[in-house]
Amino acid sequence: MGFSNKHPLILLILTLTLTSCYYDNEEDLYPSRFECEFNSTLSYQNEIRPIIATNCDKCHSNVTAPTLGNNIVLDTPYLLFSKGTEVINVINHNNGFSPMPKNGNKLGKCDIIAIETWINQGGNDN
Repeated sequence: MGFSNKHPLILLILTLTLTSCYYDNEEDLYPSRFECEFNSTLSYQNEIRPIIATNCDKCHSNVTAPTLGNNIVLDTPYLLFSKGTEVINVINHNNGFSPMPKNGNKLGKCDIIAIETWINQGGNDN
């Protein structure tokens, strides 16, 4: 009778001990970040500028922003980085933000991750 009362306690201890040995790795937890191949430090000229030129310049270049882009210019690294949080929210189509590109499809997953990563890395002009 003494062992049967302790049996659930022993089972609980074994369960907690065995499940606590699970090792998470970032690639398993966040696979989408590893589907996109980037250098360790993203280059504005090589990775970010082509995304902006293709998807944003139509309305947000120095030439078009006054008439089409609500005076928001994104065609230099400084200007893009200065709007970093807003840019991340609009390209992710987050609630409360006007989804960009306007009247267009959401950017591809790797383009969004590249822009977010570049902004989080400090928006280097490289």
